[in-house]
Amino acid sequence: MTDLEALCRELHRNRHNNQYGGVLKSVIASPATRLALQQSEARGEEQPRLLHELVERYASNECQWHCDHVYALYSLVGDHRMHLTSDYAALPVQRLVEVVRFADVYEEMPPAKVLDFARLLVTLFRIQREELRRESRLLEDVHLVVPATLLGAVTLQPESEQSIALRSSRTVNPLQPMPTFVFDTSEDIWVWIMNEAGPGLVGREDMTYFSIADLDFHGPAACRLEDGDIIWHFPHTQLVFTVRQLPGDRALLLGRAYLFIANGLEPWYTRPPDLNRIQRGQRHISLNLATLLELGSFADLAKGDVVETSKMDWKMTRWLADDVVVSWKTYRHYTIKVSGFSGLIHPREHR
Repeated sequence: MTDLEALCRELHRNRHNNQYGGVLKSVIASPATRLALQQSEARGEEQPRLLHELVERYASNECQWHCDHVYALYSLVGDHRMHLTSDYAALPVQRLVEVVRFADVYEEMPPAKVLDFARLLVTLFRIQREELRRESRLLEDVHLVVPATLLGAVTLQPESEQSIALRSSRTVNPLQPMPTFVFDTSEDIWVWIMNEAGPGLVGREDMTYFSIADLDFHGPAACRLEDGDIIWHFPHTQLVFTVRQLPGDRALLLGRAYLFIANGLEPWYTRPPDLNRIQRGQRHISLNLATLLELGSFADLAKGDVVETSKMDWKMTRWLADDVVVSWKTYRHYTIKVSGFSGLIHPREHR
């Protein structure tokens, strides 16, 4: 290993160090540094031999051609690379299909990585949603299996101080429309059948408040829930869904949900849990790449949804007929219109 390669490896190993200034971070991300790292790994014994691992590792590479996020790493892949062709003339969606199929079939990519890897390729190849829709038939030919963590069963809860605080503290945003995913549950691996039209935009006042007792989680769901519905989380994403199993070997993935860690002593203070650390039962589902990417698109909508509420020292200051005035620590006033504790928010002027 040359001195330059050793330096580049050390910089890359500590790339998340906040003490590094902007200049050093630019050096780490430069093509010269990336090339030195790749040359070092090509000669070393610890090189990753799997394409999907290499693509993840070098996702920040600067490439003149978007497809070189994959093809530039071709020589570092093991001998099984012979099953993947470097086709610079292929359409971006065709390239996506071939790389995902290659990683799934010839590298046996872990199911937990499938959704993240597919979404990463869409980003690296700069594929627009219109292209995905136009070439959906290509995507439908690739069938994949992904896991979902079963967090627990839903217990419906009445409106309370916590539910009103969640709705009014802006930690919960209206959720975009999504279809209902229908699955055949007759086998151990549930198989996607079709999508049904779902509700429109779901606002705060329309969400169902629930809890998962044994995890001390609570939150609102963007759909009508029933006691016993199951909360799913897709690993390595922000995706939390509600699922209902029906008679006749069918299940419905109904819609998205928010989850927070409850705090009985301070009902105004909540924070989202680290769901990836929860080790519970899993359910594997089978669906094609087009449906998987449709499901994954909701992760983009979810990234900024859930934030931790700071300790705002909420105070019930006074009752005004059927209104409750709530004072924030920042002295921004809001009136929560109480109609069966629906939690509708009406801004008021500073006083």
